[in-house]
Amino acid sequence: MYKMIKATTHEGKDKLPDIAAIHSLEGKLHWIPDTNYPFFFAYNDSSGKMMRSSVVQEINTVDNQIRFRTRNTEYWFEKMEV
Repeated sequence: MYKMIKATTHEGKDKLPDIAAIHSLEGKLHWIPDTNYPFFFAYNDSSGKMMRSSVVQEINTVDNQIRFRTRNTEYWFEKMEV
């Protein structure tokens, strides 16, 4: 289980409040550990929806966090203890 902790455009505009207004920021994260593929984030709420990113250009991991840089946005997720 992961929590989305940050989402910004490449210009620095914060997108997290817009996402949080619609969905839970916690969910299951699925990705291929390579670039040129999207990642998927299944929201942990009653919507039954998931987010599909555009193509991932860069992936970085530090401790329990992972950052995806896509064509339009940078997303930061933190692994949650279950």
